[in-house]
Amino acid sequence: MSPDEDRKHLSCLALTFFYDYLESHGISRRKIQDRLPYSPEYLDNRLNWIDYDTFLEIEDRMGS
Repeated sequence: MSPDEDRKHLSCLALTFFYDYLESHGISRRKIQDRLPYSPEYLDNRLNWIDYDTFLEIEDRMGS
């Protein structure tokens, strides 16, 4: 990826810590992942990358 692309994509590894926190508070990761442009299996793989807008959507859902 080019430096510009790096700024537009985030590793799913970053989501792992969010998921652990949410699940420890009784919030299912599947609820957060519902109807995103990536499958739950894709989002669970720490080696995959997602676009920044999807990350912002996930962050917004976690705050609700």
